[in-house]
Amino acid sequence: MIEVWKYPIERINELIPDSIWQLHSEFTNGVNLVDEAGNLLFIGTDKNGELPFGLHLTFRNLVHFKAELNKNTRFHYHNLTFVNQENLEYSLSLKNSTPYSVALEKKGQLNSDAVDSLFKWASKEEKKRNGLGEYLPTTEFILDNWMIENKQAIGYLFSENPVEIQHGLHYFIGRGQGLTPSGDDFLVGLLSLEKGFSIVDNQFEIILETFVSSEKLTTDISEAYLQAALKGRFSTSINQLIDVLAGTKNKTALPDILTKIIQNGHTSGIDTLTGILVGLLIGTKDIKKGAS
Repeated sequence: MIEVWKYPIERINELIPDSIWQLHSEFTNGVNLVDEAGNLLFIGTDKNGELPFGLHLTFRNLVHFKAELNKNTRFHYHNLTFVNQENLEYSLSLKNSTPYSVALEKKGQLNSDAVDSLFKWASKEEKKRNGLGEYLPTTEFILDNWMIENKQAIGYLFSENPVEIQHGLHYFIGRGQGLTPSGDDFLVGLLSLEKGFSIVDNQFEIILETFVSSEKLTTDISEAYLQAALKGRFSTSINQLIDVLAGTKNKTALPDILTKIIQNGHTSGIDTLTGILVGLLIGTKDIKKGAS
């Protein structure tokens, strides 16, 4: 039996007893399992932070777990245990694991000093390009010089017109390459700011939820991240960043948090940070007037 190190309490509480899980995809730092309903669970290290649908193992236990894993392996979930039906030794137990929360609470106001510190830190990385082919938007001037189609789509996201919001979301969902396309990572970043500070129209989340639940516009893995974000669940690194921006966590933690975020994937972390920066530049002007 392999002991899981830590897990997101919100996701585990939703698991269906007696569900059957199998291999979906495999990476250097983990694997994804999928159940009959198409729900995903990441099994792996916390290299990219503690994830909203991740069961985290030590590196040693991950190597052991992957050793006998193949596309025919089946896991039966029951009583906080994923039972490997071929070999009990490779089952996963959560009974002695550490739960963590991935829920992002509404914050209210932004802390202007923390926002300034974020942009100051990001300005040192502004020559890095995100997966949309643009420089990090650390100023309105840089954002104004983005490609016109990207700027137009961003404008639609902040509209109060549902048709324009649909156009903006359709533009970004699934845009880019890889298991989590850049447009989706961008939207996850934007959603984290929305969940914390309410920066877009109320129709935004309703329309996005409809797209994600009823249309196949992106990858399975991106869908899982978007569904988690719509529920207000993000990696602990993103939640910590929002806490800093709200002034509930010391801004001295900012460099470590941001470094961890941008190291995620090829451009995934930079794309997520792009969504947060765009949200701060465009969506929070009224909030910042009253910021502390």
